[in-house]
Amino acid sequence: MQKTIVFRFPIDFGKSLLRILGFFYLIELKHFLKNENKINSTFITILK
Repeated sequence: MQKTIVFRFPIDFGKSLLRILGFFYLIELKHFLKNENKINSTFITILK
């Protein structure tokens, strides 16, 4: 039981995290289509 919980929790957490990141990525993509310069500066800031 302990091993199942230990191994399963990070996977479920990872899936939830990917969904959240994917959701924000879609929002950023919409902003990118509307204002390319603004999102480029945002990505440059994140990369630095």
